[in-house]
Amino acid sequence: MRTTMLAVVACAALSLSAGLIAYAEEPPGGAPPQSATYAPPAAPANQNDEVICKNVPQLGSRLQTNRVCMTKADWEIQQKRDQQTTQEWQRHGAPQQGH
Repeated sequence: MRTTMLAVVACAALSLSAGLIAYAEEPPGGAPPQSATYAPPAAPANQNDEVICKNVPQLGSRLQTNRVCMTKADWEIQQKRDQQTTQEWQRHGAPQQGH
């Protein structure tokens, strides 16, 4: 049981990291990034436009992280997606990768 729960948590973390890396590579609006990290606007129009930057663990490394900047609303959407993915895996099992 504990091994299964650890697998679910590990898969959820990988899913979150993969989704966040996709967000980090391309700034909102489809404009190409001008540097390795997205520079957020200076002054948010409202509370949900506030940009929050987080260090997200890089896949395949225990030490490296990627700095990801998204609006508060985008972080909330990402969190809901991650929760849905975790619940889906708990109901139906995590996707199996064949060797």
